[in-house]
Amino acid sequence: MLRQEPEAELAVLTSPTPMHREQSIAAMERGMDVFCEKPLAESLESAQAIADAVKRTGRKFMVFQPHRDRPEAAFMREIRRSGKLGRIFLVRRVCHTFNRRADWQSQVAKGGGMIRNYGVHFMDQFLAAFGPGPLTMTGTTLQHAVGVGDADDVTQLLLRTPEGIVGHIDINLGSAFAESSWHAYCEYGSVSLTENCTKVHLRYLAEEARQTALQLDEGYAAKDRKYGLETDLPWIEEDLELPRYDMATYYSHVWDYYAENGSPIVPLEDSMEIMRMIELARNEPITSLR
Repeated sequence: MLRQEPEAELAVLTSPTPMHREQSIAAMERGMDVFCEKPLAESLESAQAIADAVKRTGRKFMVFQPHRDRPEAAFMREIRRSGKLGRIFLVRRVCHTFNRRADWQSQVAKGGGMIRNYGVHFMDQFLAAFGPGPLTMTGTTLQHAVGVGDADDVTQLLLRTPEGIVGHIDINLGSAFAESSWHAYCEYGSVSLTENCTKVHLRYLAEEARQTALQLDEGYAAKDRKYGLETDLPWIEEDLELPRYDMATYYSHVWDYYAENGSPIVPLEDSMEIMRMIELARNEPITSLR
């Protein structure tokens, strides 16, 4: 195809993960820019080879990561930016469903597994909303529970940003109860995105409660044997509905990058950082429950 289309300017790769390295490099060496399906590659070594080719050829390259542009990701970025709930210390992204995969993405040898499928999207959202990196992988549990292949279909990841925000990514294809949610736990309250991350519930302390200074009790006996001293706190609650996601917005960013020489909405450095996290997770064995 590369030989037969000498005037082509852009290669859009929607091929399986293990093919990305060879196809991306071939297209760039042919003088084409590349828009590549996620994840970047099947291994950090292959990802680095692609990154080296980008630098060597000077071509444009970006990984397909539309989830960082979704309304829920933008909302989480705004919560962080505004400081409305104070310092964020923990974020939990949940994706539970029942799906016994039997295709190539259920096989480790073909680059399968939920860490490379949904996990890549959620890590990218976390990095875009709460980064920049480098991220630290503080915990990993990969299980093969219900699928036909041997790749992880129950995936638990714990990430941490340099400023100390912990991200818990919880993917479970063996759950009879469906849930797609995102929660942020903050110094003065919490935010919960439910119903496929379209409904928002905020609960946070009123300003007067934030200013109340607590005194440390140095003794062993709790005063009046009470272990929960703060009662009847003045909580403020808000319910919001996020706008419907329009993929045209994301593709306008793609157009700006490839056609108008704008900045990539997904920098290659972020995609490489995610590949580094996957490589760390690969050091943990997949526990088979079959």
